[in-house]
Parts: sequence; structure tokens; C-alpha cells
Amino acid sequence: MLLCLLPAAKAGAVPRDKHPLSGRVIAATDKSPLPGVNILVKSTRSGTVSGADGSFQVMVDNNDTLEISLIGYVKQQIAVNGRSSLQITLAENSTGLDEVVVVGYGAEKRKLNTGAIGHVGGEDLQETHTLRIDQALQGQTPGVQITTNSAQPGEAMKVRIRHRYGG
Repeated sequence: MLLCLLPAAKAGAVPRDKHPLSGRVIAATDKSPLPGVNILVKSTRSGTVSGADGSFQVMVDNNDTLEISLIGYVKQQIAVNGRSSLQITLAENSTGLDEVVVVGYGAEKRKLNTGAIGHVGGEDLQETHTLRIDQALQGQTPGVQITTNSAQPGEAMKVRIRHRYGG
């Protein structure tokens, strides 16, 4: 009896119809494109990040909801409602921005961070008068060692952060 009902239940199931949704994310203040915006399909683990021109494409169902977020901007939730394109405008959210710390594995609030934090500002980097960012960071932060194994121009430098190696 159970085997007879199983195919009938499957036949009555509503198929999920995924389709591409493309769009662009812009700033509310000056309508400039916003790169690096996280676009997450709320009911799934899928999502994408907007490109340099603010554009994105993601596969969605008609009844999905998108969660749009970027540090320094107000988070939004937008229902797809069968649309195939979107123009998303994000408003700035300057409250508490100075309390967010970007770490090697994400971002967290400063008060929740238990590790050592080093800060190198743009003014500090401009004073070094170098062409490459890795050269500008040399000697700027305790616990960060930046070295090179060769004198060849353009040779990659080794970055060592508190006994960990990165390329």
C-alpha cells in the first residue's frame, strides 16, 4: 500500500522552476555602482557577489527572497516575485561603522574581537612612496613580516602573519 502512494505523492509535488535573475546594485547617494555586494538567496546557500560595475546574476525561484548586504550600507530583503532583472539601491548606514573590524576570515564587531588588531591607514601607505601594496606594508604592523627571496623586478613577496605563511 505504501509503495502505491509514493509515486502519487511525487506526481503531485510542485516542481521548483529556477531562472536567472540579473541586476545591478547602486549607491543611493550618487547612483554609482557598488562592487562586492553580497546577494544571497535567503532559503538556500546559493548567492553571488556584484562585480566592479555593480552587476550580478543568480539563479532563483519565483518565490525566493534575496538578502542584499554590504558593510557600511543598510541590509535589504527583496522578494523576487517572478522578476528576471532588478535595480537595487543601497542607502549608507554610517552608524557603528567604526566598530567593524575586517579580519582574515570575515568581519566582526570590534568589541567581540579577542585578537590583536593592527591598523595601517591610507595616509601611512602614501608616505612610503612605493609602487606595490606589499612593499608599502613592510614594517608598518607588528607581527607582519613581508620579505622577498629574489631581487628580480615583479617577484612575489612572502607575507608572514604571526607564524602563518601566505602567498
